[in-house]
Amino acid sequence: MRGLLLLAFVLAGCAPAPHYRSANESATVEPQPEPGQEPDAGEPPPRSPAMELRELAVPDHLPAIAAVPASGAELPLVIAAHGAGGSPEWQCQHWARIVAGRALVLCPRGRRISLRSADEGMYYYPDHFALEREVMAMVTAARQTFGTRLSRAGGIYTGFSQGATMGALMIVDHAGDFPYLLLIEGATSEFSAQRARRFAAGGGKSVAFVCGGRHCATGAENMAQVLRRAGLEARAEYVPRGGHTDDGPVGERASAVFEEMLAQTLAASD
Repeated sequence: MRGLLLLAFVLAGCAPAPHYRSANESATVEPQPEPGQEPDAGEPPPRSPAMELRELAVPDHLPAIAAVPASGAELPLVIAAHGAGGSPEWQCQHWARIVAGRALVLCPRGRRISLRSADEGMYYYPDHFALEREVMAMVTAARQTFGTRLSRAGGIYTGFSQGATMGALMIVDHAGDFPYLLLIEGATSEFSAQRARRFAAGGGKSVAFVCGGRHCATGAENMAQVLRRAGLEARAEYVPRGGHTDDGPVGERASAVFEEMLAQTLAASD
């Protein structure tokens, strides 16, 4: 298997992803209509391009998950980091549905929360230094594996909760590689004026916060103002009573913001 375990998926729409299946199973996800659209009773909705979830070996770390489009086109890179207790499998399923074949998604695993069987499949990042090492090692491994399929143009970093908070702390020094940040339910106090200027000077372009709780929303608006003063595009999106999640209405709002970022990324890579 050469370090890669292959799991084929047909992915479509932006509906919440089901629980990830084991590497010995395959799953077909039925296409869903776009939010707010009713399906045509006489014609099934079109399927999104097929993608594969693959286990990617990362030196000195647990394996990551890569969501790889079936097409051979050159692709921008999207990093999707889970929250504490999450898993890269779910993250890559979720974002592969949204990406729908237009980018390659990498999901870092982190460390297991514990060795108890009840905690199997739950992971966390010890600190932002550990997350940085893992993400950079993962990107290097992906470039070695997928080669010219990966665009050298800047990509998108998205994180939920811990993945957002720790991601914001470490990604500012990799602004040229990831000039677009989508931070969900986290990172609402991490940008000082100096850090914002450093992100802008390194090639950063846009930061968006999506919150389902009032505390997050207040901090996100403050951070957006700091980022704007540094010359960056910044926005704070709030879904009242959305909760601490990257699914449901919060996920739908994040997906809409992501679409704008991906359009900018694709335009820059042309």
